[in-house]
Amino acid sequence: MVIMLTIPVILQAAYVLALLLGSSMSLALTGRLDKALSMLLEAHALAAFKQLELFRVFSDIKGPFRGLFLLP
Repeated sequence: MVIMLTIPVILQAAYVLALLLGSSMSLALTGRLDKALSMLLEAHALAAFKQLELFRVFSDIKGPFRGLFLLP
């Protein structure tokens, strides 16, 4: 029963991962999950860097609009 529930969850997670990476479904289903996961980690690192860069730019804003641009 647990195996029957786990397989669809794994397949759905692989499908969502492939969509998030903008790659084809074959990348996730042909045993290339290691490559897909490393690409996802790289994308997260790049997004974190960009968010930090935006925070630095927006935190330099002076005047009445300063509080509007603070990122969480």
